Amino acid sequence: MPDVTGLCEGDRVRVEGVEDSPLEARTYGDLLVGRSGVVQSVRGDSWALVRLDQVIEVHGHSRRRWLFAQADLVLLDVLKPEPVPVVHSGVALHDGVRVVHALKHWPRTDQEWARTLCGVGARPLWVADWPLPFSAALKDACPACRKTLRRPTS
Repeated sequence: MPDVTGLCEGDRVRVEGVEDSPLEARTYGDLLVGRSGVVQSVRGDSWALVRLDQVIEVHGHSRRRWLFAQADLVLLDVLKPEPVPVVHSGVALHDGVRVVHALKHWPRTDQEWARTLCGVGARPLWVADWPLPFSAALKDACPACRKTLRRPTS
């Protein structure tokens, strides 16, 4: 049985067995094995309260929540966040005011100017050998670059 210690609330799991689970789960193991659900609560690295996707009828009562040993569960649907493209910052002066722009491409370390999303030239901002990421939350961020970044790409 795979080791799945370290489950978190909200993880989707499938019941693979009931050997290490409490007596109640072992008693109804034939109804529970193979069912899937969402972890509602975790107690240490041992126990997980799971809300099953389907209701289980036990002695005339409907049950959805069952306590399982984490060793009896298999993690499903591990959601990996989609990588967010990093947009780097460049700075330019407009009428004597510093404006932070979003650069179109990753700048080279020897590059003094780069093209921005709004079409102007800007000096890339560096810390050591790394370009700084652009943040639309900056008060001096270019409004046109902000708008371009919010536009859906498809």
